[in-house]
Amino acid sequence: MFRTRLRRSAWGAGVSLMLVGCGPKIQAFDIQPARVCAGDTVHITWKVRGTPRLEAIRRTKDSVDLIRYTLFAQSRGKEVFREIDVITFTPGTPKVIVAETAMLGTDSLVARDSAHAAVWHSLVLVGNVVSDSGRTLRVRHGGREGVVGPGRDPSPVWRGLPGSGVWEILSGLKRGEVPGNPAKRPPSHLFLRVGLVCGAIGGQG
Repeated sequence: MFRTRLRRSAWGAGVSLMLVGCGPKIQAFDIQPARVCAGDTVHITWKVRGTPRLEAIRRTKDSVDLIRYTLFAQSRGKEVFREIDVITFTPGTPKVIVAETAMLGTDSLVARDSAHAAVWHSLVLVGNVVSDSGRTLRVRHGGREGVVGPGRDPSPVWRGLPGSGVWEILSGLKRGEVPGNPAKRPPSHLFLRVGLVCGAIGGQG
C-alpha cells in the first residue's frame, strides 16, 4: 500500500514481482481520476517486475497544480520508469463578469454576457455572487433567478452551477439617469463578481 499527500490524500496499491534473471518492467500503472479538486482523493495502482518506487513532483500555474507521479521499477542494477500527470485545481480570485447594457423599455437596463466554456476551467463551479455595480441587479443564469446588490449578502442562488453560459443582468434606472443625455446617461456596463468553488468530475469533492 502506498500513500502520499495530495492536499488531502492519495492512495495506491501495488504488486511487485521478483523473478530471478529478469530485468525490471512496469506492467501496469494507473491513477484515477486524472483531474481533481484540491482535497480530493486519487487512487494509484501498479504492477511491476522488480522493486517499485513512487515519486511525486508538484508545480503550480494559474491556480492549477500539476503533480507528476513517476513510478520506478528496479532490478539487477537496471531501472525503468513511467510518468502520469494529475491536475489539481484550487479556486482563486473571483471572476468579474462585465456585460454591456441596452435599454429595456423606458425605465430599465438589460445586459447579457455569454461566458464561454473555454474561459471557465471544467472543474470550476459558481459560488456566491455579488453586484459590482453599486446598484441592485436581477440576475438570471442556468435557469435560476435572484437579486444581488448593495446591502445584501452574497447570493448562493447559482452555487454549484457551471459558470459557462448566458448571464442576463437587469437593473432599473436610478433617479436622475436619463437615456440619451450624456451628462445623466445610465451606465454602459453592469458588473457581477462571481465567486468560485471546485466541483470534481463524477460527483467527487
